[in-house]
Amino acid sequence: MPYAEVVEAHGHLIDSHIMEQIFDTVVEFQGKFEVESFEIGRTNSDESYLRLRVEAPSSQQIQQIVEQLIRFGCSPADRADAELRMGDRDKCAPKAQPYGAK
Repeated sequence: MPYAEVVEAHGHLIDSHIMEQIFDTVVEFQGKFEVESFEIGRTNSDESYLRLRVEAPSSQQIQQIVEQLIRFGCSPADRADAELRMGDRDKCAPKAQPYGAK
């Protein structure tokens, strides 16, 4: 079963070639993608919107892909609120969970 993540991007995705770089990055890291939604800005000042489902054969690969896509302005969609936990000691943050861990 492949691992999947949905990401979103807003901006001038076509004329800046960002959408092309997003797609190329997914393929470069042996992932697959499906465009769930794409809206093209109607004027030069309007931004476009992309919602993309990304799949990879391992959790490590999906993590690498998403980390790369964040560099292009993508953000994970449908993320839950942050989870608050008590720290082990005063003035120390709790140990971070790996990306995507539940």
